[in-house]
Amino acid sequence: MSELTMVTQNHEVLKGQLTTAKENNQTDLVNSLQTQIDQVTARQVQLYTEQSELIRKQMRYGQGSTQCPGPMTIN
Repeated sequence: MSELTMVTQNHEVLKGQLTTAKENNQTDLVNSLQTQIDQVTARQVQLYTEQSELIRKQMRYGQGSTQCPGPMTIN
C-alpha cells in the first residue's frame, strides 16, 4: 500500500472522529483532531507534488530518449 493511500485513509478516519467529537462537544479533542488533519493534509499535498514531479520526469524521458535513465531520487 502506498504512503499516499495510507495518508488518505488516515485523513478520512480523522474526519470521522472530528465529526463525532464535534457532536459530543469535546472541544479539546476537536482541536487536537483538527491539528492532526492539518498535518495529514500538508503531507498529502507534499506527496501529490512529488508524484506530479515524478510523472513529469517520466514523460520527459519517454519523449526524449529510448534509453532508461539511472535511478531517480527525490530531494
